[in-house]
Amino acid sequence: NSNKIKEYPVKCKGSLSYKNFLLGNITYNITATFYRTRIHKLIGMYQEGVVSEDIYFSRSIWKNLNIHIVDYYISGYRTHNTNTSKDSWLMYQESLKALKALEGDEFYELKKRREYLNFFASLSKNHKKEAFKYLMPSLRFWNDKLFLIGIVNLLGITRLVKKLVKQE
Repeated sequence: NSNKIKEYPVKCKGSLSYKNFLLGNITYNITATFYRTRIHKLIGMYQEGVVSEDIYFSRSIWKNLNIHIVDYYISGYRTHNTNTSKDSWLMYQESLKALKALEGDEFYELKKRREYLNFFASLSKNHKKEAFKYLMPSLRFWNDKLFLIGIVNLLGITRLVKKLVKQE
């Protein structure tokens, strides 16, 4: 179940429950930030031709801190036509490069799962042929919301599903 609470304690003295996560003063909102190339090189995330994501860079900074990753949907990220436009193909290519650069990282499999599901759901709208590349790796997460969105898009039944949801 994709909404099952999973805990990934890293260098911590105890376990973090979902309730404590929500009630505690321990969250960090990762926003879009620009960093100078020399900072990336200093932290160790800089690679020519790879657009690294903020979460990877932040994790490099936090590696000596106590962190927890809760694989639980707290809220859904907004998506709109600009996220899945024909011009966004470069974003997926760069994300794959960044993901490849993190092979061996302790959270690699978790991040890979999320990226593949995101790719599948997003690409299924405007890049159906490319979306099929992510169908098989995503199939084992068949009960995930992103997988179901991708299938609905591939089948071309988005209008029908929206109509059915409105009727409920």
